[in-house]
Amino acid sequence: MFAQMNVADLHTHLGKIMDPEVERTGGALLLKLAQTTNAFIHQQANFALDALVQGSSPARIMNVLFNMGSKHRCPAVRASTARHLHLLADIMGIDQIFEAGKLFAERFLTAVSKMAVDAAPDVRHHGQILLQGLAYQNEFSAMWVKIIPMKDRVPLQKILQKMRHNLTKGGTMLPLVGAELKPVQLYRHLLRCCRQLPTEAMQKHYRHAIRQGYTSHADEDDQERVQMIVQRAVVDADWILTKYSKNK
Repeated sequence: MFAQMNVADLHTHLGKIMDPEVERTGGALLLKLAQTTNAFIHQQANFALDALVQGSSPARIMNVLFNMGSKHRCPAVRASTARHLHLLADIMGIDQIFEAGKLFAERFLTAVSKMAVDAAPDVRHHGQILLQGLAYQNEFSAMWVKIIPMKDRVPLQKILQKMRHNLTKGGTMLPLVGAELKPVQLYRHLLRCCRQLPTEAMQKHYRHAIRQGYTSHADEDDQERVQMIVQRAVVDADWILTKYSKNK
C-alpha cells in the first residue's frame, strides 16, 4: 500500500523525469490488480496509475497499457486499462490521438476496438465512448479499415450506430470526449441530462449533486484540470443515463 502511495507521489512531483520507470511501475500496479480482490488496494493502485498517466509521456503510457493491460485475462486489469486509456484521451484531446504518430494511433485504435466489445461492462463502457469520439475524426475510417478486420468491424459499426441514435434521441446531444466545454456549458448540459432521469427523486438528487460539484470547483483556475473535470463529468453523466435507460 505504501509503495503504491510512493509511486503516486513520485509521478505527481517528478512528472516526465519518471518516464524511464513507467513500464516497470505501471506494469507492477496493473499486476497488483490481478493479485487481489481487496477494494482498498485496487483503489490505491488506480490512484497511482492516475498519477502515472497524468505525469508521463503518452507513448510510455501507451506501451504499458497496450502491451500488458489491454491483453490481460483479469477483468480488473482490463477495466483499469480502459479507464486510464480514457484518462489519457481526456488529457491529450481525442483529436490528438491521430497526431501522436502512426504506431501510437494504431495501438490506441486497436485497444479501443477490443475494449468496445469486451465481456466486462466497465471495459465496454470506456471502449465504446472512446470509439465514438475517434469515429468523428477525419483519419479514423482509413486507419480503422486498414487495421481492424472486417469480421470485427461489423459488430463495432452496429455499436456506433446505436450510440449515435441514443445520443440524438430526445434532442439531446452528449458532448464528445475531448471536446472543450466551458464550466457553465457543462452545468447546463448536466441539468438537461437530469431531466431524462426516470423519477423526480432521482432528478432532485442529481441536480443537488451537480450544484455541489459546480460550487466546489468554482475556484479552480488550472485550465487543464478544469477540462479533465469537465470530461470526467460528461463520462459519468453518460454512464448514469445509460444505466437507468437499461433499467426502464
